[in-house]
Amino acid sequence: MATQSDGREHTNGISILSLDAGGPRGISQLEILRNIMDKLADDEDDCPHPIIKRPCEVFTVIGGTGTGGLIAILLVVLGMATNEALETFTDLVNKVFTDVDHNPIKQTERLNQAINDILIKHGVRPDTKLVVANGKPSTCRLAIPVVDRKNAGSPIILINYVDRRGPPVNLTIAEAMLATCASPPLFLPAKVIKDYSTFEYISADLGLSNPVREIIEGAHGAFGDETTVICILSLGSGHPGVNVAPDSSGAADLVEFFRRIALDGERKAQDMAIQMKKLTVAPKRHGDSPESR
Repeated sequence: MATQSDGREHTNGISILSLDAGGPRGISQLEILRNIMDKLADDEDDCPHPIIKRPCEVFTVIGGTGTGGLIAILLVVLGMATNEALETFTDLVNKVFTDVDHNPIKQTERLNQAINDILIKHGVRPDTKLVVANGKPSTCRLAIPVVDRKNAGSPIILINYVDRRGPPVNLTIAEAMLATCASPPLFLPAKVIKDYSTFEYISADLGLSNPVREIIEGAHGAFGDETTVICILSLGSGHPGVNVAPDSSGAADLVEFFRRIALDGERKAQDMAIQMKKLTVAPKRHGDSPESR
């Protein structure tokens, strides 16, 4: 797991990495991130003792939805370098998203097994919580929006630190990884029992495929509303293309049409870019060029 510290001072501002939902296309996000980290390493070459940094050492807050949330856990909680995260995520894609079984029970079993394999490899106990009781705060904060199946209109932000505004929804690492990927109808909800009640969490990718606004709010929750955001890197997973309304009134065509609207993170990116132009932040959006489709 990533090392803990007593926290860094952020007098110069904080930097944010936001990862869209994208399923197997999350591989492209990690390839883009690897190129960016390589550029940063090249800039360090002039230093007498260059250090190859991990994303959790560069960004103050990392978050995402869907598989973007799972990648965030690899980077923040497990403290992976980009190459290791790319290898790990590609292996999970091959195990879970290749030859997809449309039986959600079997698909969830495959996802659970792939998650357990990752945690075992990194020596993480299955009951390890995202937030360690009485532990020191992580140097890099996690923010993953998920949804309570019984209240889908209000996302819940999974975090890896004690929130001064109230107790977090403290899932285990395994439960968080499952919840952020549990997109119906392909997967079953992640069931969590707390105080004799059962909660069912699902992915927030439908309607919140681009979580950048929620990640920014999470950053302000962690460091205060007055904290300056100096960098926002928002990684998409391919431009969705033009969403043409169907000619027919068939149910399947309409469902697909509305699904594409719900998964369109590009409009959120454009809205955020317009908003940020009025501020001192210039957000960078990668991975949504037509060529990356």
